[in-house]
Amino acid sequence: MKQTLNTSALVTADSPKGQRATETFRGQYNKAELDEDSGQRLNEHPGFSVYLAEGIRRFSAKAPDYNLAKARGITYTNEMLLAYGNSLPSVSHLEWCYTNGMILVPGPASPTALLGVRDLKAGYFYSKTGGWYANDNEKFSRNDKVEAGWLALLKKEVTGSLNENWSSQKGLVVAPMIVPNAGEALSCIRTSMSGHQASTRTVTTSTSVSIPKV
Repeated sequence: MKQTLNTSALVTADSPKGQRATETFRGQYNKAELDEDSGQRLNEHPGFSVYLAEGIRRFSAKAPDYNLAKARGITYTNEMLLAYGNSLPSVSHLEWCYTNGMILVPGPASPTALLGVRDLKAGYFYSKTGGWYANDNEKFSRNDKVEAGWLALLKKEVTGSLNENWSSQKGLVVAPMIVPNAGEALSCIRTSMSGHQASTRTVTTSTSVSIPKV
């Protein structure tokens, strides 16, 4: 059956929602601080309008319903959800995380050590149970805990940290970043994997990732 498109329901640049989007574009354009030549090149670039149109389509599409907390095996109380909502980092912090290539994820419902993080989703780990770090003498797997709260983790190694010893690596981490403990690092990685609906994957910690205090 042929259906007629209801054009009266379409949002245009002149409608309230369109005007808000236009103001967003205006703000980002001004923030770019283009000179005359740069502005002209942007206007004449054949790919700019295509890129802009694709961005509008991509970010206006309805995302599939997905319960990240359920995928992580975590249950938050209503009070905790409210606390997380009220403590969401500021826009400037979020922009800083994005600019610096970081993921931002919520922490657990209560302080959780590395072994506890594994118990929530053991399928992501090579050793589903046991493992060398579960030995009684490996205290870090029980003492390195991730607290409830927002965590940001760098998605790649700190520049210049590969093939360096631990002392040199720590010297490359500058404020506001800090070196995460094992529980913090694994919680962030596992949450990111849950967010991408990963099924099986081996994860390892890295001494060169960093987390800022947000």
